[in-house]
Amino acid sequence: MPKSRRRSSSWSRKKKPQLMVLGGVGAIILTLGAGMFALIMHKNAQVAEASHEPTEHAVAEAPAEPKAAPEKAELDIGGIVSKDPLEQVVLRHFAVTNIDDVTTLKLNASLQMGANPEPDNMHEVVFYFRRPNFARRVMMHGDLRFDMGFDGNEIWAQQVGSNGAVRKVDNISEKQRAQFKEAARIGSYLWKYQQDPKRFSLHRDTMIDGRMCHVVEYEDEKERVLTYIDTQDYYEIAREQHPKNAGDAIAFMRMTEHMEKNGVVMPMKIETSSNGEVFSTVVIDQMEINAGVPSYIFNEPSVRYSAK
Repeated sequence: MPKSRRRSSSWSRKKKPQLMVLGGVGAIILTLGAGMFALIMHKNAQVAEASHEPTEHAVAEAPAEPKAAPEKAELDIGGIVSKDPLEQVVLRHFAVTNIDDVTTLKLNASLQMGANPEPDNMHEVVFYFRRPNFARRVMMHGDLRFDMGFDGNEIWAQQVGSNGAVRKVDNISEKQRAQFKEAARIGSYLWKYQQDPKRFSLHRDTMIDGRMCHVVEYEDEKERVLTYIDTQDYYEIAREQHPKNAGDAIAFMRMTEHMEKNGVVMPMKIETSSNGEVFSTVVIDQMEINAGVPSYIFNEPSVRYSAK
């Protein structure tokens, strides 16, 4: 896997980076649905590393060999065993990826904004996840740092400087808060099937990047989401989100370079585009699965905020 790209240039007011939040693991990307967050970084901010961050890293292993999907849905979700075609796809996806076995997750990744790997477009990101819905995302660019977390109840965000200056970020919209909370879920979008299967339907198989895929649709009052599951290995290889708000763009996520670690299969590269234009590319360099993520990681850091 490519190593994290470290750059010393700063975020400028002219280039305000927007960060794809990974909804669950699939987009976790996971998964991370995926939300777009505008991060307004002040050019004169100076940023410091938080002293309580874990430092251990686990190297991603070799590419996963596709597993043969079970011929029958003998594995279940919540005690359900079914031969229904839609449920078969969902069950096999969970059985092959073992994503439901993940309780904690840490991802070290490199983030490229746009289609060109220019220095100002390159960032380093660390994601922390813990079931049921805790999340933290730390984005770094040179000596600048943007830190955002969800402790299960409240969302917080701050900028931190290398000189100790810290600025609390309060201008997070309700929409952005909702997207971040949604992205805190570990797993592909199909985790919602366990809660409300009536919102799901199975469409005719279609070809994505030369691979035949099952197409699973989820729909509620806010959005319609198409999840593309490879018919051979049952990995999620793409996701298309159609917001019902007329002002929101359709987002397409392409997931590739799947790898297996501790029996769990995840995509190591996620590209997000809209209207054919690449918005961002996340490459996971290191991942730690069920290695333990302390609960304090998700709490708002106890710092004294500097004057604005």
